[in-house]
Amino acid sequence: MEPKYISGQKVRIVSVGSPHGQSRYPELEKYVNETGEIVDSHLSKYEIHGQTTEIWAYTVYIVNGNIETTIMEDALESLPDR
Repeated sequence: MEPKYISGQKVRIVSVGSPHGQSRYPELEKYVNETGEIVDSHLSKYEIHGQTTEIWAYTVYIVNGNIETTIMEDALESLPDR
């Protein structure tokens, strides 16, 4: 399984809903629609109901907030190169 985004790529943070109509990542809601740059990535594994799931997690430098934070792949979308 390869990462969708690469180091240096520009991204936007998006909201991800859960099946229950709530945010899957409520701690990231304050960053929704912010833009950033991929710094690093790692494959994260976790277990839910006895099944192992893998998802890429990215360290993202958020330009507007001048911070780095970890964001899951499904909460990102790529931005066009300028």
